[in-house]
Amino acid sequence: MHTNAIVALVFGIIIVWVVLLDAFETVVLPRRVTRHFKLTAWFYRQTWIPWRKIAGRIPTASIRQNFLDILGRSR
Repeated sequence: MHTNAIVALVFGIIIVWVVLLDAFETVVLPRRVTRHFKLTAWFYRQTWIPWRKIAGRIPTASIRQNFLDILGRSR
């Protein structure tokens, strides 16, 4: 294996591990997680502003609300 492939494999494993851990903490644990970095919360903070700006271009209010609801329901 080349060095780049090994580095990519290691980063891939780390990403999968972080996603699985975050999913477990979000769905399974009955209490709040006190960790500083939560992948799910970070994702929604980063995507909300662009999502809202795209929604602002939709002229019909009901369609705009449905569009915003897509991201809101997944939270």
